[in-house]
Amino acid sequence: MSRALAIFFTLLILNCASGASLQAHPQAMNDEPLRISDGNGNLYEIGPTLLFYKPVTAKQSSSGLYSGGEPAALALTGEMHSALRGTIHKALAHKSDHISNREKGSYQIAISKERIILRHGSPSAEALRTTLERIRKSAIPVPLLYNVERGENPWSGMTDTAEQEERNRTIYARSSDVLKGYEPIDAPYLKTKGRPLLFRSMQKKEVVVSEADFSMLTRPDVTRITSGDEVVIGRALKGELLAPSFLLPFLLKGQILISYWHTDAEIRLTGESASNGRICYEFKGEHHYYTNEKNTDPLSFAVCVEVKSGQISVVGR
Repeated sequence: MSRALAIFFTLLILNCASGASLQAHPQAMNDEPLRISDGNGNLYEIGPTLLFYKPVTAKQSSSGLYSGGEPAALALTGEMHSALRGTIHKALAHKSDHISNREKGSYQIAISKERIILRHGSPSAEALRTTLERIRKSAIPVPLLYNVERGENPWSGMTDTAEQEERNRTIYARSSDVLKGYEPIDAPYLKTKGRPLLFRSMQKKEVVVSEADFSMLTRPDVTRITSGDEVVIGRALKGELLAPSFLLPFLLKGQILISYWHTDAEIRLTGESASNGRICYEFKGEHHYYTNEKNTDPLSFAVCVEVKSGQISVVGR
């Protein structure tokens, strides 16, 4: 086993031994994702919480006909990580399944510049194929593309003055008794297990969260954040709220992150990195605004989660 793959494998064990929730994974993986290329050339990038599937297109395939389907990001559970861990461990141990050079139909396991190639049709390659197929069929998808529009803004009708807009930058955490005076916002990305998490009052011109779910939250403006700057959003008080399948749509589609000036933004999830108990989800995109003509400016930022404390931040890239 190569040194880089051995390091990854050790970290994978530490990261996944405790179960499915994000807060059950206190150890950080290294910044390099594990990459698996299947027999058709489709790429799987595996991080601490997500699997990015990057398929071959018909144009890229040798036949000009084969397509691996649509790109996807999939939320990995502890059970899925365990299945991958076991399959990769066996593949690393079965030296007779290894070959020196890539050939048609072979599988490749790689991290950094280190790699192991599994012979086409070998038991290790078939076991890896089966494990990856099961994960793709059962994992919860995490959106790759986020179209954020003014018409879906929870603060719509609450921006009469500059002072009011500034107040809207803070989301207060309220008790269950106080929340009775607020209306739950009925959008699927603002709920978990059917339970609403964001509430509004047009009379008070205020959007709030439950103090049982979140601390007070700050709404950072990612259109103005500069590279290296970090803004703390707040803390999630329950592990389930840190799951990327919930947290990322909640922050982006729920417009906790301010991502446009005038009309809309198009934002894409591009990757995941981790270091020292912190997981960051990387985003790039653009937002549109109008002067005498339509203008487009780029967006580049990461949503970062401190696994132990539940703190959520945004970092400029």
